[in-house]
Amino acid sequence: QRIVHKMSYKIIGMLLITIVVTTLSEPALKKVILITRHGDREPIKTWPFNSEFKYSGELTGEGMNQLYRVGSRLRKRYVDDLQFLSPNYKRNEIYVRSTDKDRTLMSADAFLMGFYPPSSGPTTSPYSALWYGENHPLASEKVGYALPSGYQPIPIHTEGGKYDLLLHGYKNCDRISEERKIYRRENQEWINKRKEAKPFLKTVQEIYDLDKPITLSKMSSLYHAIKAEYIHHGNRNEKLTDEILDQITDLAEWTLERKFWNREIGKIGAGILLGNISDLLEGSSKSIKSKSKGSSEKLIYYSAHDGTLLALLAALDAEKYSIPPYASTIIFELWENDKEYAVKVLYNDDHLKLVGCTGGCPLETFLRITKPGIATIDEYSQYCYGNEETKSDTKEIDIFNPGCALIVILGLVSVTMFLFMNKKIDKEN
Repeated sequence: QRIVHKMSYKIIGMLLITIVVTTLSEPALKKVILITRHGDREPIKTWPFNSEFKYSGELTGEGMNQLYRVGSRLRKRYVDDLQFLSPNYKRNEIYVRSTDKDRTLMSADAFLMGFYPPSSGPTTSPYSALWYGENHPLASEKVGYALPSGYQPIPIHTEGGKYDLLLHGYKNCDRISEERKIYRRENQEWINKRKEAKPFLKTVQEIYDLDKPITLSKMSSLYHAIKAEYIHHGNRNEKLTDEILDQITDLAEWTLERKFWNREIGKIGAGILLGNISDLLEGSSKSIKSKSKGSSEKLIYYSAHDGTLLALLAALDAEKYSIPPYASTIIFELWENDKEYAVKVLYNDDHLKLVGCTGGCPLETFLRITKPGIATIDEYSQYCYGNEETKSDTKEIDIFNPGCALIVILGLVSVTMFLFMNKKIDKEN
């Protein structure tokens, strides 16, 4: 019996050790950085065949619902399954930033409504009426949800369009557009595709009875206009066959794949964002107080555009990937296991393949392979604005500049003369 008891104790002991070791070595999620494309929108450019509708690129009801569902899906992952975040909003857990566009701001709001659904919001205090008095306008009428259906407002931060180099860097650099025109004019692959598509583009022009020829670079705009016309108004040209529509779709995707045609252009378009992501991940692994906003929060959420995602994918030097449809997501997850850190990059829920990093890789490897795609503010400014340090309506005055120096001298002379004349008048009086 003693032998049996000893064996039982050994087995129990081994099981306990196994449980403890397993628990200690279980990977823990430390940081999540999420970038989304806005949901379905109206066309930005109005074509003659949909001119009766005043489009302006605004988010549609479809788009709101798309982001709401993304929020609900990611809540299941990060709140319900992984228990990474609290079920209710806590300001020290999530930081949200959007570009200063209605469609991205509203997309962020729709996402957050899915992530923190109705009934997750705060309640009123039972003591306010006791403090103010029952009939006081500041006292709650009754204890319950603070807002209808328990809605939870979440602050969404933004930066003025031309000052937003984090999420809209590609948009604020005119030189990228200029370089793109040169690329499309001189690149042999683009030249060949333009020649190949010319007869087809002529056919599409005739279908829609357009006065001007359709260029290859306009295929994405045309595709969105056709799509919006059908989804939101049920209109489709009877001559537009499925085969022709597929060809339009293919050409639109082909041009978007080359919007940021190499890593260097991606670096300028989203290199500041990639630097921010690397900074946040590295800071979280070392518990370093980062200068980046959102450094202390668990989840950083950026609401942006397809251009943001495309430029970021190019800056990452990602392997073959599909063009981001509406409500697309790129997620960076930082995992810790026994003081070792690893990064997972997910693109629309699938592992994004990076050169030298597939399905997740050590943080050190991630930082090393992404470093060539990171741009500093100085590099961005030099490329986009020449010698200007920042793009701003106001510039610092350099008193050592000859022109500025002359203004300063004249100003000093004027002040001296004014004081001298006043002094003289005082003496005469």
